[in-house]
Amino acid sequence: EALCTFSLGIGEMMESRDIAAAEPASLEGRICFDPDNDGVTGPDDPGAEGVTLTLTGDGIPVSYSLQTAADGSFSLQRVVPGPYTLRVTLPASCIPAEGNSAQLVSGFWESPVYPAEGEQGHLVYNILKYGSISGHVWNMDGSLQGVDGRKVSLYANDGELPLAECLTDDEGAFVFADL
Repeated sequence: EALCTFSLGIGEMMESRDIAAAEPASLEGRICFDPDNDGVTGPDDPGAEGVTLTLTGDGIPVSYSLQTAADGSFSLQRVVPGPYTLRVTLPASCIPAEGNSAQLVSGFWESPVYPAEGEQGHLVYNILKYGSISGHVWNMDGSLQGVDGRKVSLYANDGELPLAECLTDDEGAFVFADL
């Protein structure tokens, strides 16, 4: 709780002193992985542990910082009401999933948040983790002769243009990372 203090001497009068007061708001929520990228938090969607969130006041000199728990949940019980920017430091190789209002700003994902006086806000923030596809090519005789430098292409279901291409290494290995 914040205290507002001032001194008043014996016989001294203080007029037109305004002291602002507001019932605090609260915010709670969860950051979780959305493997099917449907924008809906399902009961089996795992929480994202240890994600750092920073709530910075827009025009009000207040900020809060916290991390998500093992199940991806977070909670701020006493928040000064007003407009904020929520900055989320996502885990490596992660991006916001469908349905989030986040924008990439200076390497952080940011969203506007407005906790209202006396209300409890609930935020759900779905994220995606990049995947990868890897494998090997080999000759029909089972040898690795001539398998290096072969182009491997990754196509979408429509098969029109390749989504990505890479070359095999000297053992025929290839990898498509950060998909």
